[in-house]
Amino acid sequence: SFSTLWLSFLMIQQNTQAHHFMFHLLNLKGYLNTQVWVPAFIWRWNQQRWHYLAETARPQPLQESAGGTRRDTRKSSQLCLSH
Repeated sequence: SFSTLWLSFLMIQQNTQAHHFMFHLLNLKGYLNTQVWVPAFIWRWNQQRWHYLAETARPQPLQESAGGTRRDTRKSSQLCLSH
């Protein structure tokens, strides 16, 4: 995030041992965050977006029809997502 980048910039500016150690800790934390949280967030967002597109791109009569057809299209969109 921006705050950790700014903090690490401040740590570089003040060049004491304690701050240097803190900078490494922040670097590790930021690295772990980008390795784990960013891909997870992007993946989640993509899934929601594809869900939304699959819902909205469907023709109107299919959307309004009850029961079977709607469930079938949902299943197929789920299959597309899993690949």
